[in-house]
Amino acid sequence: MGVITTSGDEAFGLSAREEAEMSRKLAIGEEKDRNRAARFARSPQCGLLLLYPISRFSGHDSENLSQGRQPLFAEPNGGAARDLIGLALSLPKSEYRQPVEAYLEGTAPWRPVA
Repeated sequence: MGVITTSGDEAFGLSAREEAEMSRKLAIGEEKDRNRAARFARSPQCGLLLLYPISRFSGHDSENLSQGRQPLFAEPNGGAARDLIGLALSLPKSEYRQPVEAYLEGTAPWRPVA
């Protein structure tokens, strides 16, 4: 899998002041990526959750949104193909370091529900 965000997605919900700060960071070259600039301009008290509906036909349409976009399913009409919900978290930089006690990554492979 790859990145599901598009340039500028993380600017959603920024205040006018935060948008101006994002634009400033891009203009002076402090940041080159719109999403990264938005993340560093966002208030530390306000994270962002982005939800993306993803069609099982994604990657099969004629309009490629990205050169790196690959079909999710070889057979989008097959029994194992499903429409999905993708999510992205944008957590702004905090002034306070937080200890990381644990990180858990799932190991069970995806399987269709019968």
